[in-house]
Amino acid sequence: MLRRTNLECPDLSRITDPELLGAAIAGAKMSAFGFALDVLDIEPRKLNAWLAGDRPLPAAVRALCILVVERPALAHELARERQVR
Repeated sequence: MLRRTNLECPDLSRITDPELLGAAIAGAKMSAFGFALDVLDIEPRKLNAWLAGDRPLPAAVRALCILVVERPALAHELARERQVR
């Protein structure tokens, strides 16, 4: 079952988890591997399960993806912060 977000923003109101995650990765202009490691701090195979729609996105990841879609530079800011630590 694919969950759809219920936001007021018309572009995101009917988007599935895999579509939202894909849009965040594309908007950030990063590879899926880089997005998984540098932005989400997860193993890439977990990201692959989310992209395939096999598992729903956790609420926090979904919220982060929405923020990245709305402001793609955020992904690079998060990645830069992770590298500093």
